Amino acid sequence: MMRSLMFAGVLAALVGACSSSESGGPAMVGTEITETGGVVTSEDGLLTLAFPTGAVSEPTFITVDPIVDATPFEDQVSEVYDLGPDGQTFDVPVTLSFQMDAIAADEELYVANLDGATPVEVEGSSWDPETGTVTAPLTHFSRYGIFVRALRCIVDCLDAGGERDWCVPCCLEPTATGRPLDCSDPPVDPVRACIEACISAGGDERTCTARCSGPGGGGRP
Repeated sequence: MMRSLMFAGVLAALVGACSSSESGGPAMVGTEITETGGVVTSEDGLLTLAFPTGAVSEPTFITVDPIVDATPFEDQVSEVYDLGPDGQTFDVPVTLSFQMDAIAADEELYVANLDGATPVEVEGSSWDPETGTVTAPLTHFSRYGIFVRALRCIVDCLDAGGERDWCVPCCLEPTATGRPLDCSDPPVDPVRACIEACISAGGDERTCTARCSGPGGGGRP
């Protein structure tokens, strides 16, 4: 469904490499970054790494290697990037930016670390739907990819009986950690629950609505 839209604009093949990728497909690109900082951009221009002054303490050759044959996760919407040197840490966070188009409304992107068996959201990931850019601060290098979360959250919330005017804001509003709230258990509207119980007991909707929502009703038939 809408997820098919997300894959339009994923990574094109990388060319002009300085060494081959581990997949045997598109090759990695690399740039030397010094203590004064700099920028490294993937061959297709979609991924950018911005190094502030002081991020590295000595000249370091930074590589961006797309792993094109990595098995995708269900909510993955980009290729996996292996950033090197593997395990490189930074005194000042490096900003990863990824340009992503064709994302449907009510969806939100985030950067995930793929060191382990499951994706782990990078703390501080942010999605700007106006520019189609997802960013995250990196304190070390490993494998990273772009994932979508809000659509699944909204669908699960609606399936659990939530109303759209609750589910959408809940799934899109980030917490202090950058993650969405737990929207799997939407609040129950006592008046609506009262009306439905009244109708189930044989009452007509108009009478039940008046009883449950009128003065003193308080959601009680």
